[in-house]
Amino acid sequence: MPPGTFVFIYGDLLNAWSNGRMHAANHRVMLRRNEYRYSLGTFAVPVKGTIIKAAKEMVDEEHPRVFKDTDFMDFVDYANAGGSLLFDSEAVLICCSTQKLS
Repeated sequence: MPPGTFVFIYGDLLNAWSNGRMHAANHRVMLRRNEYRYSLGTFAVPVKGTIIKAAKEMVDEEHPRVFKDTDFMDFVDYANAGGSLLFDSEAVLICCSTQKLS
């Protein structure tokens, strides 16, 4: 990526918000030479009681609901169960899917 590039990487739970249309990228940085790189991480966490649900514009006859409405903190509790820190696409699917997964 050229110098001065801005990259936005969103969290896995936005997969549920987009009704499965957007997927989070794996984040990895590799420098080709011995050079400096500056990064800034900014995070936003919804307040307790915030329900994550697919935006109405993302659901129609061709794109039925893929994820159920999910309380953000319930998802955090699920992802942290047993100290596993499952903040990834698999946790979103297991916790939020409208389908029973085996």
